[in-house]
Amino acid sequence: MKSSTPEIIFDDYFKNGVLPKADLFSSLVDWADEFGERVALKDEFRQLSYRQLLEEASGCARLLSSRGLQRDDRVLVQLPNCVNFFIVLFAVIRVGALPVLVLPGHRSHEIRGVHKVADARFYIAQREHDHFSYESIATMLIGEGLDENSVVFVDNLGFSGAIDEDEEDAFVPPAPDDIALLLLSGGTTNTPKLIPRTHADYVFNFTHMATECLLDASSRYLCAVPVAHNFALGCPGVLGIMAMGGFAYLLARPDILVFSEKVSQERITVTALVPALAELLVEYMELGVEAFSSLTLIQVGAAKFSEASAQQIRSLLNCELQHIYGMAEGLLCFNRRFDPVSLKISTQGRPLSAVDHLRVVDENGQDLPQGEVGELYVRGPYTIRGYFNNAEANREGFDSEGFYKTGDLVRLDEGGNVIVLGRVKEQINRAGEKYSPADTEGVLLAWDRIDACSVVGVERIEEGDRVIFFIQPRGQALSREEVCRYLEVQGVAGYKYPDEVIMVSALPLTAVGKIDKKTLAAQYASMA
Repeated sequence: MKSSTPEIIFDDYFKNGVLPKADLFSSLVDWADEFGERVALKDEFRQLSYRQLLEEASGCARLLSSRGLQRDDRVLVQLPNCVNFFIVLFAVIRVGALPVLVLPGHRSHEIRGVHKVADARFYIAQREHDHFSYESIATMLIGEGLDENSVVFVDNLGFSGAIDEDEEDAFVPPAPDDIALLLLSGGTTNTPKLIPRTHADYVFNFTHMATECLLDASSRYLCAVPVAHNFALGCPGVLGIMAMGGFAYLLARPDILVFSEKVSQERITVTALVPALAELLVEYMELGVEAFSSLTLIQVGAAKFSEASAQQIRSLLNCELQHIYGMAEGLLCFNRRFDPVSLKISTQGRPLSAVDHLRVVDENGQDLPQGEVGELYVRGPYTIRGYFNNAEANREGFDSEGFYKTGDLVRLDEGGNVIVLGRVKEQINRAGEKYSPADTEGVLLAWDRIDACSVVGVERIEEGDRVIFFIQPRGQALSREEVCRYLEVQGVAGYKYPDEVIMVSALPLTAVGKIDKKTLAAQYASMA
């Protein structure tokens, strides 16, 4: 017998009190009232109290509104980890517009694709970061129709000012089920997918996660992962820390030396890392652990983390290590802090919510017995019901009962803990940055020096996928340096560049004529 429709199920989350009747800007107002002059955020240039953050976000909202930003407009926000990120985030939300959180590492190629799907009205960025000028992206967007007045560089803009008493009339408060922000999916398709997180589900996401992680007002969080990622923003991330009245330091560049320095200087108690950065941390800690004595919790997510490194961190520090398995589409699984060590080593933990509904299914979508391996389907209060403006992805990515098809191969143990074993969907995971190889292949195939190519990710537990470009050249062989220069000129993000480039005379094909990536991966393994 079929269960209720997805719409009825989601309404029940409100009726049963599972989802809060809350919105993100009202949450900030509540935090400012409760925590006042306590420092909320700090970066290398400035710090803000909860009250100051509210005032500056309100001032920024008025400024953006005066420049024409309206309710439901989509806004491309491309900022590094900094205080201004949160001023802009809350300001855009205050207006009722939808922030589309893109990564600082994205370049014109990625931004063009996101802009097309989002139909964005505004672009907000820092003029320069990490030796890259974002004016080039702004110029590209203006050339493709974005109004020049809708490009905002935050570097020298002043957002301060008392909260306008008439502001409640100027900005209509959102409903809890309204979209609050749009995250990017790592995805396995060429077309970017935008993930609509509602006010209610995202408040649920970070507040419950913060509570389950035993965070409180004394928690001090170092944000070293790009805060535009769901992991660093709300799992529990910076928003979860603020919901508890804690403190967050925003690290603009994931440099291990600066990271270690800030842990010591700011007396950091909790941080979140991708495995590649966690591995560097292990190496650095071997030189001395005094700088890390304040840490009580390290979260590792976005990719598998080796058991040996996990045990090494535990042996070097008197600190809890927590594996996080989840996705920007919703589901979060993690080890609880008081779980047995054996569970923490062998599983990715249990879902955040008791009403998360997990199914493990075969290739026909039929449920498998407990303990068998299959694709994970999930439905729950903070998992999306569909992508933004993408009917094709919704047909493929959700079943008729509203379950999201994760594309991950898993099995569940008797306690409901998830053990992730691989991926059904083809996807490259480069140190936590996930993307479709088809996207890069499309760029390469436009080059008149290439006849055919295949981008293959070879899994390395310690570092994420190692990216290999197999290229059938048109004429002379190509070096890795030449390929990287070409990608740079095309505006492709650096994390999509190859670790190795291998020339081939022909690419192996499957029986149906598709490039056989499994054979390529096996050939590479035999060469290594």
